Amino acid sequence: MKYNKYKNIMNKDLNSLDQTINDFISKGCKPIGGVSIVVGLKNILYVQTITVDSDSNSVLGEINSEPLYFREVRELASSGNKLSAVKLLKDETGMDLREAKEWVDNNC
Repeated sequence: MKYNKYKNIMNKDLNSLDQTINDFISKGCKPIGGVSIVVGLKNILYVQTITVDSDSNSVLGEINSEPLYFREVRELASSGNKLSAVKLLKDETGMDLREAKEWVDNNC
């Protein structure tokens, strides 16, 4: 199945994320997969991707809900600048160098 409209919902608190996801479900959204965890030295982010079945459902609003630095990290990595991508992720999230490198290697 191809998902044309999806949104990544992020929160530092798992209970708050659960409440937000349940609110989206009540408006016709469906979660895709499980909750992902992004772990840094200073914080943990819980991420759940949701989608809608119908293009007429506008509950998702703006489609891309990720922080801008995620997009920048992916663009840097895909253009061959993995070191810059790792540095940007490390600076933005507080991850250590190893964690940031692993995240870039696994998600870009």
